[in-house]
Amino acid sequence: MQTIKLNKLQPTILSIAIACGVILVVTPSYPSTVPQTINLNGFTFRPIAHSRTPIPNGKGSFTKFEAPIISGGNVAFVGRGKEQEGIYLFTNNTLKRVVDRNTAIPGGRSRFRYVSATVPAINQQTIVFQGKDGRPLADPNVESGLYIYRNGKLQRLVDRKTPIPGDGRFEDVGEPVIVGNSVAFVGSNVGVLGNAPRNTTTLFTGVYLHNGTSIRPIINLRGSAKKSLPHMFSTNLFQGLRSSGTNILFVGMGETGKYYLYSNNRLQTLPMLLKLNANPGSLNLSGTNVIFESTYTITQQPLLAYQIYIYNRGSVKKVVNTTQRLPGGSGTFQSFVNFSMSGANLVFNASGTNDQYGTYAYWNGKLIKVLAKGDKINGKTVRSAALQNQHSIDGKTIALLVVFTDESQSIYTATRK
Repeated sequence: MQTIKLNKLQPTILSIAIACGVILVVTPSYPSTVPQTINLNGFTFRPIAHSRTPIPNGKGSFTKFEAPIISGGNVAFVGRGKEQEGIYLFTNNTLKRVVDRNTAIPGGRSRFRYVSATVPAINQQTIVFQGKDGRPLADPNVESGLYIYRNGKLQRLVDRKTPIPGDGRFEDVGEPVIVGNSVAFVGSNVGVLGNAPRNTTTLFTGVYLHNGTSIRPIINLRGSAKKSLPHMFSTNLFQGLRSSGTNILFVGMGETGKYYLYSNNRLQTLPMLLKLNANPGSLNLSGTNVIFESTYTITQQPLLAYQIYIYNRGSVKKVVNTTQRLPGGSGTFQSFVNFSMSGANLVFNASGTNDQYGTYAYWNGKLIKVLAKGDKINGKTVRSAALQNQHSIDGKTIALLVVFTDESQSIYTATRK
């Protein structure tokens, strides 16, 4: 009997078939695709999940991720697979499901169909997110609200059954943030489509604080339903909620037009941010440090430059602008996005001349590259390295989404040596 050995590879996996007197010793010819921990650019990159990672409590493997967030070494992210979507938590070297489309809605009758596009809030192993069932938001029976994952259990925080302090019930809630042991969110009795329930006499919108048992307003506006247009009291009136410890930062849109910092149980405005023309979408917070982006005119040039600032108690510090050169690259910065700060260290995404894009940091007073287009990890070429717009750094560790030129994706942590 003839024996033919095919495709000798290590490690060898054998399957034996007998056909026409020939024994075929066959070794599958796929290469290992499991990313390894590597050192690069002064950071140790550790893989958390990748495009071939099995989905916890699901079927098949992940195919796509959103940028992750990190707290206390715990990494959370939105992951997707074939007809699957959920929020997942990497903790104690184990990847767990927080919620997916098979999860029953706490206090409801349906299952989650949609969750926050990105994981909005984390504190250690506690996660807070928006979720809803498959019905449209205009449906009066839709199950939609804020939910908290804590101590391995999922609970309802706020939904359309929850009373608003003062009058009515929450018809719409915005993305939440964790504030110490409480949760802050924007809420309104005006629906997402700009409509108020029948027989509503007073319109409400505001920023509210939920301590687990009761809800109180940090700031709220009210108006007569007969004299005001409902959409003027939607959750869009307050945007950009960010938190750090027990401090909250947000911006009032429209007629309010102010930047607010809630600290030590006191609400104050930040007129300096208005004076510096801060971009509302760029706000972030670390302690009482407010990070934001603004524009300024370049002397004797018809161009605007972008500048990242750190504001704290009346003082303003310039960090980096688009006239500066990219560290570890060529040319200058062109734009900034996704700021996150821990201690004195700031991370951000930036684009640059010559089609450069990546994650950079202001670390111990110096600009450095974390990971950028063209870098190589485990033999793969990086196409982009993306951050969340908050909670992207914890101490010396950064959480980021890496997309490679072969279209595969991985969630990594990068720890400064």
